[in-house]
Amino acid sequence: MKLCQYTLKLLLLVLFLNFLFTYNANAYIDPGTGSYMFQMFIATALGASFAVKTYWGKIIGFITKPFSKNSKDLNPND
Repeated sequence: MKLCQYTLKLLLLVLFLNFLFTYNANAYIDPGTGSYMFQMFIATALGASFAVKTYWGKIIGFITKPFSKNSKDLNPND
């Protein structure tokens, strides 16, 4: 089992170094890539805002519960 982990780590290191020291990649970014990245940014922002909107009550309750004066969980002797 230990040999398998060592082999996997060595393989990942060799692949990383291969990509790190690549010569003459001749790569380019086409105009559609920028549009796609912009769409992904907008989708992420909207998804995060929807998640916050959906769980806003739970988030506020989680934050304010320890500071609440009327909490019976903090004073079980009442």
